[in-house]
Amino acid sequence: MNTSELWWNRLINSVRFLDDVKDILMDGKSAVMNFSGDIPWLDTMLYTLEQKLSFMTDTRSFEVHDASAAGCEPEKYLFERFCSEAERKKYWPNTYKTYARFLALNENTTLHRRIVCVVGINSDNALAWQKAVTEYLENRKSEDRGVFILIVQGMNIPESKLIGEVKYDDYISDYDCLMLCLTMLSAEKCSSLKKQYVSEIASNIAGNNIETAGILAQAGLSLAKDPFGTAGDIFRENDISADRLDDLVQKSVWEAQIKLVFPRLEDFRRELVQKYQDKIQKVLPITSTSGERVDKAADVEIGQLTFICNKEKFIEKSEFDMLNKMKNARNLLAHRDILTYNRLMELNIF
Repeated sequence: MNTSELWWNRLINSVRFLDDVKDILMDGKSAVMNFSGDIPWLDTMLYTLEQKLSFMTDTRSFEVHDASAAGCEPEKYLFERFCSEAERKKYWPNTYKTYARFLALNENTTLHRRIVCVVGINSDNALAWQKAVTEYLENRKSEDRGVFILIVQGMNIPESKLIGEVKYDDYISDYDCLMLCLTMLSAEKCSSLKKQYVSEIASNIAGNNIETAGILAQAGLSLAKDPFGTAGDIFRENDISADRLDDLVQKSVWEAQIKLVFPRLEDFRRELVQKYQDKIQKVLPITSTSGERVDKAADVEIGQLTFICNKEKFIEKSEFDMLNKMKNARNLLAHRDILTYNRLMELNIF
């Protein structure tokens, strides 16, 4: 199963998004699918949606139409597309007023036996499509009527009793982007923490662009080992644009390390304090650089712990060396710098 099929057939919220479109149509309505930005893997989404509507295609065929290539107003486009030349000659403006009303009242149009899925709807033509579809549905009293799926980008269309709406952003969040990456990396031969680390980097760089996240996740551990070079190659090879990509990668890796690495540095500090709690307690209280008094061993920060252990010499050399590495790593992260993959391996983070 490729990435697009995984997204539209397996990931719970993207599947639920399409299922809710199906439910709207089962209720006898038409539907608006509202996207604030790009639609991930549009062709796969349309194919999957058609499969979900197979229960309706015994009586209606599923057709995709591109509004951006229609070349005329929606009403006229539908009139010309779904009426034969002979039927079009029956249209009289004074009698029918609009093409949509004529379509609704004409029993010979093929529109009544279609599921019309319209893509390419934007702020320039959205209201015109909504008006044409609403007028057709309001004037078509029979249950033998066409069904519309309007796929809209960057534009809200008012709901009505005949048209239900599902908003992609109500279903999909950064969490779903991360889940896609984690699912793609599930078969990778590495630790679960490495899989999560790569997934965090990929989803952070991609933002909420699902397709970009999927491409980045496919790089696997290469993205963790060389995030700048790998991301640069991927963006260039796939013609993906990004302002100041290196800054974006730096921030994305840092956020992944703050989430996954920083807590493990704290775990190491806590474990060392617990191991040598009595010895540490004997040298307390001390005063922090900010002038704050530290009375309890549990409150000794990693920098203070390094100073105490260097002075009192009660921990093993291997532990002290690791403590120094952990302290330096923590300081780098605290100053928004990032740790190289080799350094993470030296710290036994993974």
